[in-house]
Amino acid sequence: MLHSIHIIEKKSGRSIFSKKFRELKIDSALLSGFLTAMNSFAMSELSDKGVENIDMKNIRWVYLDNKDLLFILGADKTEDAEMLKNQLKVMSDSFIEFFYLEDGFSNIKWDGNISLFQDFKPVLEENIKNWEEAKKVKNAAQLMDLLDIYQKLFEKLALFPEAKPLNLEDIDIMQMAFEDSSKSWNVKKLASLDEKDLRQKLKEVISKFIIILQKTAENYAEKVKKFVFPYIRQDWQRIKESNMDEDIINLFLV
Repeated sequence: MLHSIHIIEKKSGRSIFSKKFRELKIDSALLSGFLTAMNSFAMSELSDKGVENIDMKNIRWVYLDNKDLLFILGADKTEDAEMLKNQLKVMSDSFIEFFYLEDGFSNIKWDGNISLFQDFKPVLEENIKNWEEAKKVKNAAQLMDLLDIYQKLFEKLALFPEAKPLNLEDIDIMQMAFEDSSKSWNVKKLASLDEKDLRQKLKEVISKFIIILQKTAENYAEKVKKFVFPYIRQDWQRIKESNMDEDIINLFLV
């Protein structure tokens, strides 16, 4: 999650624009001054290279030097630094284009009134909105993989002779997990779900059927080896990328 963005005139160290995306306990002016000082110190000690990113407690700060301005973006420490840099690059390019600063901030004529830069807020908010939507779509696509893996596991369990009365081949695990009569689950619907809740419910559904088969199937372990393990080996890379490897081990090997 993003915390704040700060745009600072390099020559004077003055903050000309800042925007909070969540409440911060520290004053924006003090924070801007501290972040600028960190960059100035790095430039003096590291042959004018400046700072690329700083991790402080739970916040990750990424820096970008563009057209005599210093752009600084703060976000959760868990956010990918390269992704944040890409987002900051888009923000900086939008700011430069919006205020016609292609020749550099030092070359513009203005009266020092920083309030005019507040006109950038709607553009910034639109950028943030687009990123959030893109992030939801990306997460939903990952959940589609998760759903598909569980559905395929159901199909493999349906191959057990003892599973025939359970009609596993006709079960849509997603509909069962959420008691939803929808005929299909698309990206938009998946994006509205909580990932932790989805994982838990899918695991609960398949666990119930595994317990039944453990009690009713002769040589259960041999049948898992015959019907389930070949699929797991085949799709192991996707299982790992979906962070399901530990769940798979607990479901079928413990």
